[in-house]
Amino acid sequence: MNKRLTIYEVIFKVTEKQKEIEEIQKQSEAPGFWNDQKNAQALFQKAKSLQIWVDAWNKVDKKQVQFKEFIELAEMENDEKLTAEIDN
Repeated sequence: MNKRLTIYEVIFKVTEKQKEIEEIQKQSEAPGFWNDQKNAQALFQKAKSLQIWVDAWNKVDKKQVQFKEFIELAEMENDEKLTAEIDN
């Protein structure tokens, strides 16, 4: 992973968000979790919101990996046209 992207991962606390989602999932498996429906729904809403963040982050990370591979391929092939596009 790109060093700059790793810094952003820390800033946006992606790992913490993933752990929080897992914790909510564990809580939802506990007996009596649904006894307090209002709290259960609030937790699921929070997990959904966190998952949106994590999914968006994973999408950005995947795109940057693909872009990096594209750049490396263009450089390996000495494709001046692609290299010029990348530089712009």
